[in-house]
Amino acid sequence: MQHTKPEYLWRNPGAADGFACGVSLHSHTTHSKENLEFIPQYARKSRFLGKVMDVAEWQYRSRAHREMDFSRAYWTPPLSPRMAMDLETRQIREKLSLPGIVSLTDHDNCEAGIEVDGLASVEWTIPSAPSFFHLGIHNLPRQLARGITAEMNAYTANPEPARLDEMLSGLNDSPEVLVVLNHPLWDEGLVGAARHSQLLETFMARYGKWIHAFELNGLRSQQENDRVLEVALRYDLPAISGGDRHGREPNANVNLTRATSFPEFVQEVRQEKLSTVLFMPQYREPLRMRQFEVAWDILRYDLERDDARNSWCDRVFYTPEPGVTHPLSFYFGQTGPKLLLPFLAVMHLLEKPAVRPVLRMALSD
Repeated sequence: MQHTKPEYLWRNPGAADGFACGVSLHSHTTHSKENLEFIPQYARKSRFLGKVMDVAEWQYRSRAHREMDFSRAYWTPPLSPRMAMDLETRQIREKLSLPGIVSLTDHDNCEAGIEVDGLASVEWTIPSAPSFFHLGIHNLPRQLARGITAEMNAYTANPEPARLDEMLSGLNDSPEVLVVLNHPLWDEGLVGAARHSQLLETFMARYGKWIHAFELNGLRSQQENDRVLEVALRYDLPAISGGDRHGREPNANVNLTRATSFPEFVQEVRQEKLSTVLFMPQYREPLRMRQFEVAWDILRYDLERDDARNSWCDRVFYTPEPGVTHPLSFYFGQTGPKLLLPFLAVMHLLEKPAVRPVLRMALSD
């Protein structure tokens, strides 16, 4: 039975009529630490970026007298929890004329929702050698959220399959908690599509009874999301929205619900297995263009931040040893590796409104 109804606002402007709320799920804030371990693998595919890598690594060795380990590097998204909450509720209010419910899910960290007196939610990293999965854990019991998140992080650092059974069963026992398998078909661990599919089958065979929904991801392709719908149907589960916002663009999809509170929405998904996912107009834009915009949100000089980290080099961090973390500016200064300056200048040019139609055409799928 198909439990999910996808809607597209540009095709059906009245899609939200008759619903009580819009729900924004899976959104990242400055509390997320976005790992950069993938950088060398991607950079070496480009002659220019490979040269940038060589210079950056040489500069780091000259300063730190050791090799750079990208698994110890991370960046933080541009929006604080309050800014993210305001962005998501404003989109739902202005585009859909509905009140909004927002669940902020930073990587392995529940602080964002607690900070804004909202839902205590987290995106939990689940190792599945040689790759991993991400679970969206929404609406943890507020008084227990930090302790539960600490247990999750302990599992991520030292996974034991039997322990995961116990933890997911415990989450399932709380009727107001929602457990979502985020972007289930994304080969984020770069193990190959076939191997990733095998890992997904194995994961669902053991833990699927504790999963309440699959995610249709706002930063994945339409083709991939269509396949997720097929997988959800095979497992007799609903698919729900997950914008996966990392930059300043609001989530590209939301759930429409007749519930007026998040616990009621959870019941709608868990018990009734009903989900209406509305894709917003920004989802029509070429995916590579939207990814470019996120990259520019990361790299641009940002005067809108509320933490004074205006330069991108102050928003990328490196931990050379446990307990020691420096921004990249500590090693390269405020401008970063000088070889990157022409690249940043080109990105700044492409971001200008007059150039956007050309960029849109060049990056069309």
